[in-house]
Amino acid sequence: MFVLTKDDEKFVLFPGKKVYTIGRLATDLIVAQDLSISRNHAQLLIQTEADGDDSLHIEDLGSRYGTFIFPKNSQKPRKVPAKTSTPLPVGTRLRFGANMSIWQVTQLKLVTTVSALTRPEVQELTKMLEPMGGTVTSNWTDECSHLTMNEVSVTVKLLHAMLENKPIVTFPYWRKMLQAAQSIHVKEGWPQPEDYQPTNIDVTWRPERTRLFAGKTFVFMNRKHFDMYGSVVQKAGATCKDINSGVRKTFLTKSDVIVIQYVPSSQSQATESINSIQGRYSGAEWSTYYPGVRDWHGPNTLLYNRILQPNAQVYIRFIAHHGVCNFLDGL
Repeated sequence: MFVLTKDDEKFVLFPGKKVYTIGRLATDLIVAQDLSISRNHAQLLIQTEADGDDSLHIEDLGSRYGTFIFPKNSQKPRKVPAKTSTPLPVGTRLRFGANMSIWQVTQLKLVTTVSALTRPEVQELTKMLEPMGGTVTSNWTDECSHLTMNEVSVTVKLLHAMLENKPIVTFPYWRKMLQAAQSIHVKEGWPQPEDYQPTNIDVTWRPERTRLFAGKTFVFMNRKHFDMYGSVVQKAGATCKDINSGVRKTFLTKSDVIVIQYVPSSQSQATESINSIQGRYSGAEWSTYYPGVRDWHGPNTLLYNRILQPNAQVYIRFIAHHGVCNFLDGL
């Protein structure tokens, strides 16, 4: 969704409408206070390119005082030819008429994934985002601009959002966002994400999260969890390895190595998992300590086991099968 901005004003261009007119009378964007702007001054055109992305263009309609664009890093405007479509890349500044009606081209790419929303809420959210060119995805991707959840629960999506400093908002945020966009000429600004955050946890951005595991290496015993959680620990400052990528047993004895192993949520199965690790890396002198039941906090937490070896410590942390656990407690 393209947006023209000038100070606190915004002019919203919904992607479903391909032509927007600009002038002093009976146009989509009315600039009545500037007499150097013609009644029908110019039009903005939204075109869909071959790759599926939209591009924005300006066409002066033969106005008396012209339409101008500012080249990048220049304060000297260039007049666009009349009756000709001229591309407007994001970031371009343009001026209508002879005075100071200068606007900048911006673009909102709204992509949210959701957590703990009901199916009707997801369906309504999809409908609200559609006119703004936004989408709802089932998983976290690099394209995600927001995470939508009414109450915070510890999930991979939440950890990604917190580590990438992406807004975490509740469902009502999008109602307010659509309401503001539908006014076309927005004079009060967008709703602020911090006013629509879940209340049961502090999700304020803290840059130290990105250094939480600096200097640590996570070794995943399960390829599925390497794919699922590896990028999370990397964003928290660690490096990660798949156990099947040639990791030597001596590497696991290093004090800065954390081993992640999946087990179902029972202590006996956890013991079996430790034994399987010992069997695979036989020859090392292992001694084990199993925490009591009091250390188990349910399916969304980590069962923390410490394996001691002479001159080194290896931390085995077990991820429960219901989802990511709070191994990022420091978040």
